[in-house]
Amino acid sequence: MRNVSLTESVADYALSLRYEDIPENVLVHARTLLADHLACAFGGSVTPLASSVRAFARFTGGEPRCSVPGLETKTSPLMAAFVQASFANALDYDDTGSRGHPGASIIPAVLALSSDLKLSGRELLTALVIGYEVNDRVARATLPSPECYAKVHANGSLQAIGVAAACGRLMGLNREKMLNCLGTAGVMAPVPHAGKFGWEDKSIASVKDNVALPSENGVRAAVLALNGYEGSESVLDGESGFAAMLGSDRCDPDILCDFSAFTLPGVCLKPYPCCRWIHPALDALSELKADCGFSSRDVVSLDVATTPPVAARFGKKRARTFLDMEFSTPLTLALLLNDVPRARWFESCHWDSPTVRETAAVVTLTGDDGLWKRFLELGRNSSCVPAAITVTLRDGRKVKSLCDRASGSPEKPLSAEAQARKWRELMVSACGQDAAELLTTAHRIDELACVDTLTSLFPVVGDGPKSGAPCS
Repeated sequence: MRNVSLTESVADYALSLRYEDIPENVLVHARTLLADHLACAFGGSVTPLASSVRAFARFTGGEPRCSVPGLETKTSPLMAAFVQASFANALDYDDTGSRGHPGASIIPAVLALSSDLKLSGRELLTALVIGYEVNDRVARATLPSPECYAKVHANGSLQAIGVAAACGRLMGLNREKMLNCLGTAGVMAPVPHAGKFGWEDKSIASVKDNVALPSENGVRAAVLALNGYEGSESVLDGESGFAAMLGSDRCDPDILCDFSAFTLPGVCLKPYPCCRWIHPALDALSELKADCGFSSRDVVSLDVATTPPVAARFGKKRARTFLDMEFSTPLTLALLLNDVPRARWFESCHWDSPTVRETAAVVTLTGDDGLWKRFLELGRNSSCVPAAITVTLRDGRKVKSLCDRASGSPEKPLSAEAQARKWRELMVSACGQDAAELLTTAHRIDELACVDTLTSLFPVVGDGPKSGAPCS
């Protein structure tokens, strides 16, 4: 029988994990996730969404203590977490876990606090691992039933606990204060919003994956707890616990409290700047395009069989904003077919160009119950949303491909060359330079005596292109 509560189990893990306990393969992947996050944050910092966030940061102000990728001035740790999380998720190019985008919430808060507190790279990396491991347990333990998930789910909201655990560790909280930190973060987490994601509205909501508030929230909860603020010490426990707050009908205590193996290596890198649920279709098309040597001009029709939820919501062929593009199977397939550089997919002159619209017009989506069954068999993981595509070519050929595991997942990892290509393209797009020293330093973060060595290498980025601006 368990001698401690669910909340105590998570708090004890966050307090007890040592850098020396972390296997090298976990450290390697954590460094890679840090580098990937920084590249995504810089890339996202020049989007129209980032302009809104940048204006908010200027209006709100804050003591200039922390550097943020793509922000021209320093800001407070709280604002740094919010801004960097927003930038990192803007392109939908950031890492994905079993649910949601954990790195976009965890890394900004950990980086801001580590820099502000003048901590070492080892302390930062240990906190990152804690954040990812706790987040994954909460994500898997509270995954709603398919029926409940269709009504409401909370990928961003659930990340509040992992971020808080990482921040509490960095703040040096004792057990009592760590429990208060987790309790405060849980009740201050944003409400589940998937029912109002924007599918039925004019456009996808700018808050999208809701990663920024949990990041800011983790910093807030840790600082408050350090200074005597009290929260529920049983926030994860009972029928009215955090799972219920998330709108879930499920909480598996065995998953939530099992820290016997590290799951961070299962966090996926994304090779395309769009929703992960579209990636298997993009992989299938990319494979056919490479094998058969056709271009967009050769395609008469492109038929995509996928799960019914994707077919119902991801089939729009026109977009109002670049966020709509990120959730459009026809537009993303068209951008890939027309060889648009991935770091520039967000620019309206690409996703709204006559050429891309013409290609998107020949794409059809069909829901397939067999592929839905396969999705359930694969554990309802965001990297395993099956897609079968059929391309009809002008020469009369029909070529087909099926993909049920997206590239960037543990089973199909991105090569070092593919990772470097993605990061270089993002950095050059945002900063006009590849920032190789920054990304190399991220890969040796645990050698740094002070995290400021990393943040001092952030290149300067201007306001970036505004919505409707001509492509560069």
